[in-house]
Amino acid sequence: MRKFFPLFLTVITLICWKKTVSQCGSAPTGYGTNNVWIGAVYNNENFTTYRGTIYEGTAASPNFDESFGGTTGNGTTNSCTFSRETFSVRFRLRKNFDAGRYQFTIGADDGVRFSLDGGTNWVINQLQDQSYTTFTYTVDLTAGNKDMVIEYYEHTEDNRVSFNVVKICTVSGSQTVYGTNNTWIGYVYEGINFDTFKGRINTGNAVSPFFNTDFGGSYVYINTDQCSTYTENFSVRFRLRQQFDERWYVITVGGDDGYRLSLDGGSTWIIQNWADHSYVYSSRTVKLSGYVNMVLEYYERGGENTVSFDIGNSLPIYLLNFEGWPRDGTANLQWSTSPESTEKQFVVQRSYDGSRFGDLATVNASEGAWISGNRNYKYTDPNPLPGNSWYRLKMVDEDASIVYSKIIPIQTLDSRAIRIYPTLLQQSRQVFVQADQPRNNLLVTICNSNGQKLVQRNTGTVSRGQTSTIPLPGTLPTGIYIVQVSSDGQLLKKQLIQIH
Repeated sequence: MRKFFPLFLTVITLICWKKTVSQCGSAPTGYGTNNVWIGAVYNNENFTTYRGTIYEGTAASPNFDESFGGTTGNGTTNSCTFSRETFSVRFRLRKNFDAGRYQFTIGADDGVRFSLDGGTNWVINQLQDQSYTTFTYTVDLTAGNKDMVIEYYEHTEDNRVSFNVVKICTVSGSQTVYGTNNTWIGYVYEGINFDTFKGRINTGNAVSPFFNTDFGGSYVYINTDQCSTYTENFSVRFRLRQQFDERWYVITVGGDDGYRLSLDGGSTWIIQNWADHSYVYSSRTVKLSGYVNMVLEYYERGGENTVSFDIGNSLPIYLLNFEGWPRDGTANLQWSTSPESTEKQFVVQRSYDGSRFGDLATVNASEGAWISGNRNYKYTDPNPLPGNSWYRLKMVDEDASIVYSKIIPIQTLDSRAIRIYPTLLQQSRQVFVQADQPRNNLLVTICNSNGQKLVQRNTGTVSRGQTSTIPLPGTLPTGIYIVQVSSDGQLLKKQLIQIH
């Protein structure tokens, strides 16, 4: 009997192995349908030792993001378990696409690859150990079925695999038409170099070509007349054909990031600050007459975004400079005029958004001090608005004619310390506060324009980049509100928000 014992054990082992295989079944070879992927799971990194099937996606969308329930222990399939530390999955889906341009984004920790033809060609091939990373592939597809395959493996620690596909909106139409009647046509592009045209927007109005826009805020989508694009890496070419009376004008353009202005359809640039920077502005005094083809180009590369345009008469008041700065919680303004200037008085005006101004104080010509042949003026705003206050001068001449100065912003608190968004609330009833660095006892207070405290929340200790959500009462009426953020009793930022 002994000489048969090893053979007996071998037979028993084979029987047990076959029983295990039959429990898990055979790996599927077909494709999922109706946006639902079939995923064959294997108990190692090279797609052998089949352990059952999982499913991803829904009837509404094939997109998914899967972390398999954890990083250690065993995961489950429809029939067996597998180790979450070392395993692989082959996903298959047959999907019918309409003709068009599509963007596929595959993410994984660790290796992944993606095919549109059943695995013959891998348009994304990143089979290597890595932390979670996304990879993008853009392609023009003809109408019909595509046999999509995703192969993924996990080699210890964190595990994750994701799939996303979107049809890219395409646009058409001329990009050279000029706006009229003070209204600019803005041609919006994805990418900072006017790369992919996304559609048109309008700014300015029948009364004035002035505008100051942040395109709805940071980290949102700009909606054009055709497609949308994200406000982090984009560019806009504004066009306006405008008729001017013959005289001198002061033109001021500002932006975060780059901007430039042409008065001859883009052949030359009279203002140019084509670089990454926070919001700054530039001014030029020019003589205009008749029709002028104005082109204002702007790009944004991450973070906050703003672009502005203003134009005003420069004569008969000769304003040499107008500047301002914060000091000890106040805003200090200073300006000067030339000896031949004929001003009667200046009305200092202030705005919370750089667009709508109200009178703040009047400074008469008699209050100017003669220094080095010029008349110099100054004014201190003892209670500037929280965050940015925008100032301009309404300049009244002796003949009662009125012209306006350029607009200057003064930042009375370091708005970079804390980010508060959105500033314009419509459907949303919550405010987000993002810390620039670790903060203790972060306290968020929201008051109405009368200073009445409406919301106060201590979010505790927060890490750098952490975002806190502050719900607002649903009963708040439309209007302007003040958000204050402090840490350990020290005020970090005040900012206005508006509820529509």
